[in-house]
Amino acid sequence: MLLKFVADSSPNTITLDLRKPEFLNISGINILSKFAIEVRQQKNIQITLKGSKQIPWREKFLKKLQQPIPSLHLQLE
Repeated sequence: MLLKFVADSSPNTITLDLRKPEFLNISGINILSKFAIEVRQQKNIQITLKGSKQIPWREKFLKKLQQPIPSLHLQLE
């Protein structure tokens, strides 16, 4: 999985841009959730998620994802 490879390479920052997808199924939500948890365990990585307020699920999902990962930075436009 690409996201696991990225996390395992231990970059200083990771930015995921979720502004474009109009739909994210349960599989996509699970992948992003697991990825965020994995990054949380590696305390040296700063993760930023870009989202849009245009589509309601994005803001709701990203804020819920941020709850267990306070270091996760959200950029909502």
